[in-house]
Amino acid sequence: MTIKLEHINRRLDQLEEMMERLEKRLWLTVYGVVAVILAQAFQSVLTAATN
Repeated sequence: MTIKLEHINRRLDQLEEMMERLEKRLWLTVYGVVAVILAQAFQSVLTAATN
């Protein structure tokens, strides 16, 4: 029984690590999308200001 609990705990630790990595990737993606949107908006403002 102790071995099973150790295995379950080890597996849960691995799942937590995987979820943390996934969360980091998700935030990087969100920040990337926001950066692209802001860059396009800035470009539109610059284009409008030069015309």
